[in-house]
Amino acid sequence: MKSNDTASDLLFDHSGLRTGIPVTRRLVLSFLAAAAALLLLRLLPLDSYGENTSLALGFLAACLILIIFSPINIAADALIVALGGIALGFWDWGSVGSTFGSSSFLSVFGMLIVAMGCEFTPFGKRLAYLVLKRFGHKPSTMVFILAVVSAALSSFVSNVAVIIMMSSICAELLSAMDQKPGSSKLGRTLMLVIPMAAIVGGMVLINGSPTGNTMAIQFLTNSTGGVYTVSYGQWAAGGISCFLITILPICLIYIRCFHLRNEEISLPPESYYGELLQSLGPVGGSEIRWVLTVVGMVACMLSGMKTGTAALLFALVTVLPGIGTVPMDKALKKLPLHAMMAAGLIPLLAKLFSDTGLGACMSDWITPLVRNVGPIGFSIITALIMGILVNIFINANLAVSALVIGVSAPVCVSLGYNPTVVMLPALFIASFFFAMGSHNIMLLNNGYGYWDMKDPIVPGFLVVIFCALVFPLICCLLLPLFGMPLLL
Repeated sequence: MKSNDTASDLLFDHSGLRTGIPVTRRLVLSFLAAAAALLLLRLLPLDSYGENTSLALGFLAACLILIIFSPINIAADALIVALGGIALGFWDWGSVGSTFGSSSFLSVFGMLIVAMGCEFTPFGKRLAYLVLKRFGHKPSTMVFILAVVSAALSSFVSNVAVIIMMSSICAELLSAMDQKPGSSKLGRTLMLVIPMAAIVGGMVLINGSPTGNTMAIQFLTNSTGGVYTVSYGQWAAGGISCFLITILPICLIYIRCFHLRNEEISLPPESYYGELLQSLGPVGGSEIRWVLTVVGMVACMLSGMKTGTAALLFALVTVLPGIGTVPMDKALKKLPLHAMMAAGLIPLLAKLFSDTGLGACMSDWITPLVRNVGPIGFSIITALIMGILVNIFINANLAVSALVIGVSAPVCVSLGYNPTVVMLPALFIASFFFAMGSHNIMLLNNGYGYWDMKDPIVPGFLVVIFCALVFPLICCLLLPLFGMPLLL
């Protein structure tokens, strides 16, 4: 008798026995749609912009279709981008190597290693309990406090790690308050505020969400021919300002949407948090070392050290014997290599806008529509489009970022606006995918049973729209005070 595996081990692996991805109708249709887009758009009469402009548009559309709709891993999509561009003559292997080498891959690697220190120490839980003991005496205050703590941690730590840790803390508190999954307004509010706040906090500093933030910057840089980028300090100036001004109204949106009232819920006494703190023991040396490591990395980045250099330097500190906080073997196993590969290769798509006539073509199409809205209006439009699309195309935020930034950045420059300022809100909102419960980040705490798939939609889209309107005002009015001009 043959085993089931041997019996299904055919020449054509349609079942996905070896790859884990079966050849489904969705897979076939996505590749057919990509091929059709490439062939049909290739026929457009765009030769006045360059002989390869129509082909570049077709290749861009084909890659976006695969990234958004195909069930293959994002790392495989990244390889298709690199090798497809070589086959069509948009870049050679040297360009791929130089793009990968100058990409955010190593920066992401270093920042993720440093961020893992929080997972291997009790620092995150200690901070949450300390703040709750001091301020968490009302349900609405608890929502705000847990949001701020989640966002603050997420400014330095992986969003995923923060959501998992803070959700477990929240579940523990809700159980102590006898809040029932499925019927608790407080539970629903907290369990949706935590991932939202972690994502919003991830945009405060570049290292808060290394993959998404550095890729957005890379898209901006590549689509403007390497002329414009965003430094660590510039990002921090905008991110911190936007966060401080909007975090309270963002929390109020969730509180109002779920009709949370303070008088309906009694919270644990202060002694409860004291017992939790006592169970963690005294502050350990590992916590102190990790905080000093993060502070040192951020200080070096703000002082002008290259982001990648600082990230790798303090990643080394994080794993060195005696002074480190993270075991290297465990850290390497936890790295999201698929996302890191995407961060290294998918920014090649932005080169289509700068190295072919595609950027000028898109600029001619779009500029008449936005010519008279001014820099703030342009910033609002791009931020709104980004926020809506990253939530509509679930789990495809990289493709949306490539499209929106790649199209908008050349137009921004052609209108005489500084993309470092005007495009910054769109770069922030590129990771705001918390309006749809089926996004893989949101699903991290759905298993606790406190919210249904429909629950994030209304408050999530309200927050996205609110931020898309307010972030541009903050960036365009405040950042020039930090020496970042609004106009070129």
